[in-house]
Amino acid sequence: MKRPIAVTVALASLTLTGCSVFGSDPSPTASAPTTAAADASSSPSASHSPLQPGGVYVDVVDSQAEGDFVGAFTDVADSSCAADGAAWVSTGTLANPTGDAVDYRVWTAFLDADGETVGLVQAKVDGVTPGASGEFSSSMPYDGSGALTCVLRVERRAAAS
Repeated sequence: MKRPIAVTVALASLTLTGCSVFGSDPSPTASAPTTAAADASSSPSASHSPLQPGGVYVDVVDSQAEGDFVGAFTDVADSSCAADGAAWVSTGTLANPTGDAVDYRVWTAFLDADGETVGLVQAKVDGVTPGASGEFSSSMPYDGSGALTCVLRVERRAAAS
Protein backbone atom coordinates (compact mmCIF):
# COMPACT_ATOMS: atom_id res chain seq x y z
CA MET A 1 0.00 0.00 0.00
CA LYS A 2 1.37 3.44 -0.91
CA ARG A 3 1.28 6.16 1.73
CA PRO A 4 1.68 9.92 1.18
CA ILE A 5 5.28 11.08 1.67
CA ALA A 6 4.35 13.32 4.64
CA VAL A 7 2.79 10.39 6.51
CA THR A 8 5.73 8.12 5.68
CA VAL A 9 8.22 10.75 6.92
CA ALA A 10 6.22 11.31 10.11
CA LEU A 11 5.99 7.59 10.77
CA ALA A 12 9.66 6.99 10.01
CA SER A 13 10.71 9.75 12.38
CA LEU A 14 9.12 7.84 15.27
CA THR A 15 12.12 5.53 15.20
CA LEU A 16 14.35 8.38 16.36
CA THR A 17 15.36 9.18 19.95
CA GLY A 18 12.47 9.42 22.36
CA CYS A 19 10.50 6.37 21.25
CA SER A 20 9.18 3.40 23.17
CA VAL A 21 7.07 0.43 22.26
CA PHE A 22 4.46 -1.03 24.54
CA GLY A 23 1.59 -3.43 23.97
CA SER A 24 -1.89 -3.69 25.39
CA ASP A 25 -0.65 -4.53 28.91
CA PRO A 26 2.48 -2.44 29.46
CA SER A 27 4.28 -1.80 32.69
CA PRO A 28 5.45 1.72 33.52
CA THR A 29 8.44 2.76 31.47
CA ALA A 30 9.91 4.94 34.20
CA SER A 31 8.96 6.14 37.66
CA ALA A 32 8.67 9.65 39.04
CA PRO A 33 6.35 11.27 41.58
CA THR A 34 3.24 13.03 40.35
CA THR A 35 2.96 16.39 42.06
CA ALA A 36 0.56 18.48 39.99
CA ALA A 37 -1.19 18.11 36.66
CA ALA A 38 -0.93 20.59 33.82
CA ASP A 39 -3.58 21.16 31.19
CA ALA A 40 -3.41 18.52 28.48
CA SER A 41 -5.10 18.43 25.14
CA SER A 42 -5.21 16.13 22.21
CA SER A 43 -6.51 18.69 19.76
CA PRO A 44 -7.65 16.93 16.62
CA SER A 45 -6.80 18.63 13.35
CA ALA A 46 -10.15 17.63 11.89
CA SER A 47 -13.11 15.38 12.59
CA HIS A 48 -12.22 11.83 11.61
CA SER A 49 -14.35 8.82 10.79
CA PRO A 50 -13.53 5.31 11.98
CA LEU A 51 -10.53 3.75 10.31
CA GLN A 52 -11.29 1.84 7.15
CA PRO A 53 -9.46 -1.45 6.44
CA GLY A 54 -6.05 -0.69 4.94
CA GLY A 55 -6.20 3.00 5.92
CA VAL A 56 -3.97 5.05 8.22
CA TYR A 57 -5.61 7.39 10.73
CA VAL A 58 -3.59 10.62 11.20
CA ASP A 59 -4.39 13.30 13.79
CA VAL A 60 -1.30 15.53 14.01
CA VAL A 61 -1.35 19.26 14.71
CA ASP A 62 2.35 20.20 14.84
CA SER A 63 5.37 19.17 12.82
CA GLN A 64 7.93 17.13 14.73
CA ALA A 65 10.66 19.32 13.22
CA GLU A 66 9.12 22.58 14.42
CA GLY A 67 10.42 24.51 17.45
CA ASP A 68 13.24 23.89 19.89
CA PHE A 69 12.03 20.50 21.11
CA VAL A 70 14.43 17.86 22.44
CA GLY A 71 13.83 14.15 23.01
CA ALA A 72 12.23 13.57 26.41
CA PHE A 73 11.08 9.96 26.55
CA THR A 74 12.74 9.62 29.95
CA ASP A 75 10.12 12.07 31.29
CA VAL A 76 7.39 9.43 30.80
CA ALA A 77 6.54 8.28 34.31
CA ASP A 78 3.69 5.94 33.40
CA SER A 79 1.95 4.89 30.19
CA SER A 80 -0.66 2.51 28.85
CA CYS A 81 -2.15 1.50 25.53
CA ALA A 82 -5.48 -0.31 25.42
CA ALA A 83 -8.76 -0.77 23.57
CA ASP A 84 -11.66 1.32 24.83
CA GLY A 85 -14.83 0.42 22.97
CA ALA A 86 -14.37 1.19 19.26
CA ALA A 87 -11.13 3.10 19.92
CA TRP A 88 -7.58 2.53 21.06
CA VAL A 89 -6.24 4.92 23.68
CA SER A 90 -2.69 5.76 24.71
CA THR A 91 -2.34 7.57 28.06
CA GLY A 92 0.46 8.52 30.38
CA THR A 93 2.10 10.87 32.81
CA LEU A 94 5.01 13.17 31.99
CA ALA A 95 7.23 14.31 34.88
CA ASN A 96 9.16 17.57 34.28
CA PRO A 97 12.70 17.08 35.65
CA THR A 98 13.91 20.52 34.59
CA GLY A 99 14.12 23.81 36.50
CA ASP A 100 11.78 25.56 34.04
CA ALA A 101 8.19 25.20 32.84
CA VAL A 102 8.04 23.06 29.69
CA ASP A 103 5.68 22.17 26.85
CA TYR A 104 5.46 18.57 25.65
CA ARG A 105 4.46 16.98 22.37
CA VAL A 106 3.65 13.26 22.45
CA TRP A 107 3.11 11.27 19.26
CA THR A 108 1.60 7.81 19.48
CA ALA A 109 1.91 5.44 16.54
CA PHE A 110 -0.60 2.58 16.70
CA LEU A 111 0.75 -0.60 15.05
CA ASP A 112 -1.10 -3.79 14.11
CA ALA A 113 0.17 -7.33 14.69
CA ASP A 114 2.14 -7.18 11.42
CA GLY A 115 3.95 -4.01 12.55
CA GLU A 116 2.00 -1.88 10.06
CA THR A 117 1.07 1.61 11.22
CA VAL A 118 -2.70 2.05 11.42
CA GLY A 119 -2.67 5.44 13.16
CA LEU A 120 -0.55 8.39 14.27
CA VAL A 121 -1.97 10.75 16.91
CA GLN A 122 -0.40 13.76 18.64
CA ALA A 123 -1.13 15.14 22.12
CA LYS A 124 0.07 18.42 23.62
CA VAL A 125 0.79 19.01 27.29
CA ASP A 126 1.74 22.63 27.81
CA GLY A 127 3.02 24.57 30.80
CA VAL A 128 4.21 21.75 33.07
CA THR A 129 5.97 23.55 35.94
CA PRO A 130 9.34 22.43 37.35
CA GLY A 131 9.04 19.18 39.31
CA ALA A 132 5.35 18.80 38.35
CA SER A 133 3.60 16.29 36.11
CA GLY A 134 1.15 16.47 33.23
CA GLU A 135 -1.15 13.86 31.72
CA PHE A 136 -1.48 12.98 28.04
CA SER A 137 -4.13 11.01 26.21
CA SER A 138 -4.40 10.12 22.53
CA SER A 139 -7.18 8.10 20.98
CA MET A 140 -7.85 6.62 17.59
CA PRO A 141 -11.07 5.06 16.31
CA TYR A 142 -10.39 1.42 15.51
CA ASP A 143 -12.96 -1.22 14.63
CA GLY A 144 -10.38 -3.79 13.54
CA SER A 145 -9.79 -7.04 15.34
CA GLY A 146 -6.71 -7.93 17.36
CA ALA A 147 -4.46 -6.04 19.71
CA LEU A 148 -2.43 -3.02 18.71
CA THR A 149 0.97 -1.92 19.92
CA CYS A 150 1.82 1.71 20.64
CA VAL A 151 5.08 3.51 19.94
CA LEU A 152 5.66 6.84 21.70
CA ARG A 153 7.77 9.79 20.65
CA VAL A 154 8.08 12.39 23.41
CA GLU A 155 9.64 15.85 23.08
CA ARG A 156 9.81 18.91 25.33
CA ARG A 157 10.91 22.54 25.09
CA ALA A 158 10.86 25.59 27.34
CA ALA A 159 7.25 26.68 27.77
CA ALA A 160 6.07 29.33 25.34
CA SER A 161 5.72 32.73 26.93
